[in-house]
Amino acid sequence: MQDWRIALALAFLAAATVPSAAAFWKSSLPLHVLVQYPLILGAGVLCGAAVARRRPHKQGKLRLEGLAAVLLGCFVLSFWMVPRWVDAAALDAWIDAAKVASLVLLVGLLWGWGWYQIGPLDRGFLVANGISMLFALGILYRSAPVRLCNAYLLDEQSDLGRGMIAIAGVATSMIAARVMAGDGMRSQRIDMREQAQTKP
Repeated sequence: MQDWRIALALAFLAAATVPSAAAFWKSSLPLHVLVQYPLILGAGVLCGAAVARRRPHKQGKLRLEGLAAVLLGCFVLSFWMVPRWVDAAALDAWIDAAKVASLVLLVGLLWGWGWYQIGPLDRGFLVANGISMLFALGILYRSAPVRLCNAYLLDEQSDLGRGMIAIAGVATSMIAARVMAGDGMRSQRIDMREQAQTKP
């Protein structure tokens, strides 16, 4: 049943775009990029996942289409990460509406659908590249000597950079922990199999 995904997507979208909430998120650069953007993207991802589960395909059958969808979403997101357009979305209601629509339909929806079409190696490659790009953006925002976003203060720009670096670091730690846990379980299964084979 996909109703919970659609309901949660609508809740995310409302939390991001209700006028009073949207004004609050856009009042601060870190809140704008690190809170409102993920809420909007989350709404699209949930809808895309609901579509993918409702019309399932054998994994790998639509791999190229899935990769194309995810990569197109990445290109659209990179456009809205450009400081000039972060500024414009904060100051112009029409540009902000275009931002919301494109992040839902051309990023989140494509990610949510495409993720189910690609394999684990593709996912790992995309996640690793996403984390490295987040690190790079964080360093750029934190170390830039001048304001990149004219609608926000330089201190907020530095805070955004620190937030990006922190998120990338946490994501890297979680992936490393998961890999180590998987290796540990694999070793345990091998030991149990060897013990079973040596029993008379």
